[in-house]
Amino acid sequence: MEDKQGFEEDLLKIVTNPIAYRTTLYSEEAPTVTCTDGSGNLISEEEYNSASDQYFAEYQKSITYLGWQNVKELSADTGEMVSQLDKSLNIFLSDEQ
Repeated sequence: MEDKQGFEEDLLKIVTNPIAYRTTLYSEEAPTVTCTDGSGNLISEEEYNSASDQYFAEYQKSITYLGWQNVKELSADTGEMVSQLDKSLNIFLSDEQ
């Protein structure tokens, strides 16, 4: 099963909103694909593929890159530790499309 979810912040918690689902059933014959919207109504594969664009139509599209810093790998030297933490904070980038 594949799905598309919307995420939003709500008072310091992340809330997900189902947008659409695509289920592929494999049998001895060709796979059967069924797509539904977030409410469970049948939709076409084309509607599934564009569901995120429709749901977020009023937002500007961007790509966000996240990076993790393993605190166990931080330097014992305070100056180096600050540099490593600053680098991990600056990994969070967003490119507008």
